[in-house]
Amino acid sequence: MFRDDRNSTSHDYQLNNGETFEVKTKDRTVPSQKKYDCNIPLYIHEHHKPNYYIFVSLERDKNSNIEDLKRFHCAYILGSINQLKLDKVRVV
Repeated sequence: MFRDDRNSTSHDYQLNNGETFEVKTKDRTVPSQKKYDCNIPLYIHEHHKPNYYIFVSLERDKNSNIEDLKRFHCAYILGSINQLKLDKVRVV
């Protein structure tokens, strides 16, 4: 189980055990590819301090006029990283 904390500025969700995670999404008009990078802008990394980041690509049709979440027809979970590992590999 988890709690929706998207109104928080430090993370999106909190698990029952207290760990937090942030979901980073990318709006795409093509299917996800292995060569795509998962990244977090430095200004966000300095502010957000979740235990984990989860990276998701959301795919929509290029000419979609739909404005809500229904415009996306596929979601690809690309991966995740914990805060400690991210701090070690971050590039400034």
